[in-house]
Amino acid sequence: MKTSHVIAIGIVIALVLWISSGYVINGSSAKPATQAQQDREILMKVRVKNFNIEKVSSVVFVQGQLEPWRSVDLRAETSGTVDEVNVESGVRVSKGQVLVHISMDDREIRLARSNAQLAQRKADLEAAERLFDKKMQSENNVRAARANVAVAEAELANIKLEISRTSVRAPFDGVVEKRSSELGSLLERGDSVVTIVDDSRLKATAQVPQQSVGSLIQGQPVKVTLITGEEVNGKLTFISRLADESTRSYRIEVEVPNSELELVSGLSAVLEIPTGESSGHYLPPSLLTLHDDGRLGVMAVDESDIAMFYPLTLIRSEEGGVWVSGLPDKARLVTFGQGFIQSGEKVIPVDEAETKIGS
Repeated sequence: MKTSHVIAIGIVIALVLWISSGYVINGSSAKPATQAQQDREILMKVRVKNFNIEKVSSVVFVQGQLEPWRSVDLRAETSGTVDEVNVESGVRVSKGQVLVHISMDDREIRLARSNAQLAQRKADLEAAERLFDKKMQSENNVRAARANVAVAEAELANIKLEISRTSVRAPFDGVVEKRSSELGSLLERGDSVVTIVDDSRLKATAQVPQQSVGSLIQGQPVKVTLITGEEVNGKLTFISRLADESTRSYRIEVEVPNSELELVSGLSAVLEIPTGESSGHYLPPSLLTLHDDGRLGVMAVDESDIAMFYPLTLIRSEEGGVWVSGLPDKARLVTFGQGFIQSGEKVIPVDEAETKIGS
């Protein structure tokens, strides 16, 4: 082997021994590196920020939809041919307005006959009472005459009621959603005529999970956010006492004002229902991370600069952040670098308010 090769190998061996010896060069002198210095060189720097606990309203969010406050399918209460139609679908109507009229047929004749019969029965009763006063008529005959008057009055009332039913009237102010009959249609008792919807106010309906239904109070305010982005305030008017058998959730209804008639039924909505006040931290979503076991939480740094994972419980979400519980009252959370450290690992925390990593 050549002398130059031996010298080169010797230099390499010397360098390896020097690097592994733990000595460092400072100026012209070599000093052993301390363990603290070696540890500090391999610690991860992370950016941290302090977060304090605050009071926050607990809220339940549920998906729902708008429905008309009330809707009724008006049906024929007497038979006959439609001889008058006064409305079309989509037209607004007032309470008591005649929407559809059914032909009178022989009802006017029956009315005249009932009036005549009643007049005759009353005359017969007067005659029977005069004869009874003169001791020329028995009391039973007077009673029979009075019964005949009562029957005639009942028959007259019956035909008047039947005549009134030939006019199909709006039971309340609303809008015609559907008209099922046409001019000349033959209706039987029970046939659908007109569907009326009251949209002067609406109701937002939804299913609330069984874990939250006990926190609801009838009459409490509810914020309703429509799929259009519009927000309206309503009032909780109904909480079901029976759970849905398939979902084990409870139906609720929220009254939503609609005096300007701008809202329409069928819109999807998110109902925001306050359920009390609790304590929590408001965090940006970027701080949230998943633990190896799938739990959602954040990485924090304690007073000894040890990284710790805190699993969290979501209280409510807002635009730009979330309210969570599960942290100490004062928490120093990792805002940058949480994906590169593990719980129990010692780190070098850098307050993001003072400096930036790498500066």
